[in-house]
Amino acid sequence: MGICISIEPAKEREDLIQKSEAMVIDADGKLQKFKEQTKVRDVISQNPNCFLCNAESIYVDSCFPPLPDTEELQFGQIYFLLPLTKQNIPVTLPDLCTLAIRTASVLRKRDRQMQSSPFSSRLSLSLRVGSRKDRKSPADSSIRRASSL
Repeated sequence: MGICISIEPAKEREDLIQKSEAMVIDADGKLQKFKEQTKVRDVISQNPNCFLCNAESIYVDSCFPPLPDTEELQFGQIYFLLPLTKQNIPVTLPDLCTLAIRTASVLRKRDRQMQSSPFSSRLSLSLRVGSRKDRKSPADSSIRRASSL
């Protein structure tokens, strides 16, 4: 007989956290986490002058793709809540860089909050950089940050 202690590795814990919530980042850099199934219309109803788009579907030289109101947010995904004035304007590389920097900042803050736990954490963000012309094989540009206690 004895005492058995099991601590799940940081990578597995990160995957569990990221896959159990959808994250929405607004234009001011505020993070909203949704741990239950949520429809786009529920997020938009609280922000009527905005639209929601998935970070993975943003391409340089094409417009920000708004999500349909009936679509459900997917766990493990990052979404951007953007003002309606951005909806019909093609995305520029500086736009994409701004979103990447904002996301990295939000994830850094989130990581600091998680550091109070006994586990180390590792966060990773990948945004595709490509244009309409090369959508089938966009170049991957990654922002990665790893930290441990």
